Amino acid sequence: MAEIGILVYIVSCIMILVAAVFLARWILRVDKIVKGNDAIIELLAELAKKDGVESEQIERIRNRYQQPM
Repeated sequence: MAEIGILVYIVSCIMILVAAVFLARWILRVDKIVKGNDAIIELLAELAKKDGVESEQIERIRNRYQQPM
């Protein structure tokens, strides 16, 4: 009977480790998406500068859409 309890404990530990790995991978993927969004915002700001948009408007847009660090 004790062997079943030990087996259940080992399986539950493995399941927790697998869940932690998936959670870590998801967090890293979300971090990449946020960094990608910041890069897109910077690219759009550069294009707006070349198009003659005023700096104050660019900063307002940049501050509105950038993620806090």
